Amino acid sequence: MITLGSDLANRLRLAAAQFEGVDLSRDGSALRRELDGVCGSLQERYQGKGWLEIPGVAETRALYKAIGLDPETVERIARLTGAQPVGPTGSVDRR
Repeated sequence: MITLGSDLANRLRLAAAQFEGVDLSRDGSALRRELDGVCGSLQERYQGKGWLEIPGVAETRALYKAIGLDPETVERIARLTGAQPVGPTGSVDRR
């Protein structure tokens, strides 16, 4: 069991999902189209806005700081490695 400290309890909710029987190796085109649609819609919605104008970004950066991580370092490492940093609603690796 994971227990959050009182300083994080009001800022962080942990969640996990596990899917069994899902095989995208044969034909994941429907899921890929859905993800592309969602990502396109988010890109349209937030295009031209500053990072801190996007809901959840400031809160995520504050969370990184609260657990001792420098948000800019996390973002830089993510860009260099091609990983997706966990954000307000988690992350999706679309590779």
